[in-house]
Amino acid sequence: MVKKFQNRRILKVFTLIVIVFSVLTVNVFIVSVLGYHVNSGTNVKEVVQGIHTVEQPIYAKRGNILDIKNNILVEDMNTYTLNAYIAEDRFDIGNVPAYVTDKEAAATTISTILSAPYDFVYERLNADAKQIEFGTYGKYVTVQQKEALENSGITGLGFTPAIKRDYYSSRFATTLLGLTVFDEKLEQQVGVMGIEEYYDDVLNGENGVEVYRQDSGMYRFDTIDSLSHEATDGKNVKLTIDKIIQSSLDNALNQFINKEDIQASEAWGAIMNVKTGAILAISDAPSFDVEDPNTLYLNRATEYEYEPGSTMKTITYAVGINEGAISPEDLYDGKPFYLRTDPDTGAVSRASTPGPYTVTIHNPSGEVYPIITFKEGFQRSSNVMIAELLTNKMNPDIFQDYMHRLGFYEKTGFGRVPEATGTELWGYHHEKITNGFGQGSTVTMLQILQSHSAVFGDGTVIKPYIVDSIIDPNTGNVEFQAKVQKGEKVFKEETVQLVRDALYENVNVQTFGNHRYKMDEVSIMGKSGTAEMVIDGQYSKSTYLYSAVLAFPYEDPEYVFYYAYIANDGHRTWSAAEEVKDVIKTVISTYPSETNGTSDDDDKVVHKSEIENYINRPVVDVRNELKEQGYNVVVLGNGSTVIDQYPKQGVTLLNSERVILLTKKEGLVIPDLKNWSLKEVNAWSNFAKIEVVISGSGFVKTQSYPVGTAVVKDMTLTVELE
Repeated sequence: MVKKFQNRRILKVFTLIVIVFSVLTVNVFIVSVLGYHVNSGTNVKEVVQGIHTVEQPIYAKRGNILDIKNNILVEDMNTYTLNAYIAEDRFDIGNVPAYVTDKEAAATTISTILSAPYDFVYERLNADAKQIEFGTYGKYVTVQQKEALENSGITGLGFTPAIKRDYYSSRFATTLLGLTVFDEKLEQQVGVMGIEEYYDDVLNGENGVEVYRQDSGMYRFDTIDSLSHEATDGKNVKLTIDKIIQSSLDNALNQFINKEDIQASEAWGAIMNVKTGAILAISDAPSFDVEDPNTLYLNRATEYEYEPGSTMKTITYAVGINEGAISPEDLYDGKPFYLRTDPDTGAVSRASTPGPYTVTIHNPSGEVYPIITFKEGFQRSSNVMIAELLTNKMNPDIFQDYMHRLGFYEKTGFGRVPEATGTELWGYHHEKITNGFGQGSTVTMLQILQSHSAVFGDGTVIKPYIVDSIIDPNTGNVEFQAKVQKGEKVFKEETVQLVRDALYENVNVQTFGNHRYKMDEVSIMGKSGTAEMVIDGQYSKSTYLYSAVLAFPYEDPEYVFYYAYIANDGHRTWSAAEEVKDVIKTVISTYPSETNGTSDDDDKVVHKSEIENYINRPVVDVRNELKEQGYNVVVLGNGSTVIDQYPKQGVTLLNSERVILLTKKEGLVIPDLKNWSLKEVNAWSNFAKIEVVISGSGFVKTQSYPVGTAVVKDMTLTVELE
């Protein structure tokens, strides 16, 4: 019985041993043949070969920033990060080396194409690693550089897609447009300044991801669709600015600083459509440099608070007329004004002589006028006239109420762009008077533009804005469209007409100082100002803020142009006026009135017709076809196929005008622009992607670069029109 039990026990042990041995044998077989470990569930074959899962981000395209004519000001540019496999253990099909074989030759070629130091590149190629990158030199490799490296014959090179933000020019509207940086954690461009920051959530998309497997030799296998998803691109932000006018304003403000006879320390300005509030251009100088991360970012155009000086007199004069306190032909005494404050009641009045409790108010430059009209006093920028109005003709508190109704001391609502509000000083009795000629309280440029919209319009306040629309580039849907924002009707139409009449004479009658703004091309109205600057706690006797508000045309005002700059006394204000007039010429050339157009009855007009779509057609055929129709054809690039055109399909064109055909984006040269129109120059600059500064009006007379000059990034072409 005992022996039988022992036999059973031996049988069980033997059976267990057989089962264990069988499992081990099967597992070894599966591992050796199939590469799969049963117990752990590990694919041993994949471990041995280094097969692993890779999550490759698919970068969303950040939205473009466009001007009002859909010209691209900022866009994403496809670039690459260069890497090189340098370990001698990687081969392609046919046992061809897939690593860098000749490191000296490779270093020479790479350093030349990337403009990198040879020693640095050679050192990286000899690093103790399997795969290396080339630091900042290997980042943001352009498509052209990538093609050159691929065609160089260097083995072992790799390119990882990357996105770089590409700006129309490193000097164009930089404070407005701002800047992005690449956030490594978020793996996307993030706006840190300007429109790029303020509309970051609109411009930014959502990255996608592609999940796939690859081995230790970087060879890629299957894509895992269930874990992958596409990127969602950001929205386009279309601004109200016009690229050509913006360039002209940028140039003028920089000339204020660089010109020997001006030498301003700072400048800012903007041009606004009086009827809509749309900003055609807005700039400041010195502007933010997108190439220098240490440069100062300050948006003087929206965030700078300052005492405006005599430009405020236009508002004060309009208030006096609107209230019936004065009429243009009423008389006043133009001699120095002794402003006396009653110590008991606080009432202010004009004293006959200086004495206790008096403040003396002089006219600019200490000029003494006889008995003159309020209109002439306004045109001569008389401080005494303002003092007379706000003491003996009208309660200054009424003027204060108008200031608030016009939007001073509060934000204008300029989209998401940060604004200052200014500071109202109204505590001392003399401040109530000096505010009338722009000394005391501080304001912003946007508030000045907004308030003057009432003067140059029908008396209604029009709010300024900078973003025209937000567009989904994938669907074309307009997700936001700006509308004209009207405020209160502050002035009567009879009032603003009287003020505009005075401002027109102020420019067009040689007696007055604003005659420097007179132009033959368009009728200008205007008022300049000079404000004392507070430096080290007291008003400076040598440094002032110079400014002007100009509007045109007088007959039916469409645009108001405000600018200001800080400079020393004694500089040539006429020199600044010449720069300003060049900007105005650009405006009226870009948006000419209908009366300046070509008549259908003009003998030079042969016919009008709609332009067809020529894209993707052979350039030789298109050129011959257009020439037969009498058009002046300009071909850009040496490609064989049309890839873009001006004008677009459906545009009605006179046969005397130019048709521009783009065949290749690279290798462009500057053509002979003589006798080209402003529209044609603008179209060409869009294709060439360089900044063009316009002076004058009419057709191109001269250009700063000779015909045939190679187009390079960040070059600025200046053309003079007549």
